[in-house]
Amino acid sequence: MTSSSDLESPGPKSRVPVRHFRYYDRWRSEPLICACGWSGAFEQGAVEYFNELMDCECPKCFTMLATVTYPTVDEIRANEPPESFISVSAAATQARQKEFDAHCLRSPEQLPEISDPEFELEWDFEDCQGEKWTVIRKGEQEICRELAFWEGAWRYFEIAGILIRKYGKRLLDLRPTAQSLLYLLGDKSRADLAITAYRKDHFPRPRL
Repeated sequence: MTSSSDLESPGPKSRVPVRHFRYYDRWRSEPLICACGWSGAFEQGAVEYFNELMDCECPKCFTMLATVTYPTVDEIRANEPPESFISVSAAATQARQKEFDAHCLRSPEQLPEISDPEFELEWDFEDCQGEKWTVIRKGEQEICRELAFWEGAWRYFEIAGILIRKYGKRLLDLRPTAQSLLYLLGDKSRADLAITAYRKDHFPRPRL
């Protein structure tokens, strides 16, 4: 026999599909509606910002409602005047990326020979005359340097792989310095765990 409480009990909550916008879509004015009853514009929700996009959660129940991807250089050129702040910033970013591509560490052949039977290297950071650099050091000796990127943990793994190919098991560790951590990790707290795990797995004697 079915009781009245059984008849009144709600079923599973319906979920609203996440909406995906490009930067030049009408995401600022499009209403977002959550299954919990909240509705509002993207910027009225709980917004978080990431490297490639921003997202909006319902401020009441924190259901994900929408994402907005940042514009590509081509999209900026098609939608912004050349003198706008975003156009100027995009041009500067593109120029910096071109400079990085031209001079970054790509292969073991670019690295100097080191005669020590065993040694450690440091992943260091310099802010010099308005430009930011990743510097790999062995004590006072500079092994290589290249332009640094905010939240550049992805680059740590790439450079570590090149160093291991060059120096093999003689390289005991690639240790991030304290001053490099803010720029290396940024807001990605999990990157610290990933780098620590990588060092444990790939270096003979990491100093954690």
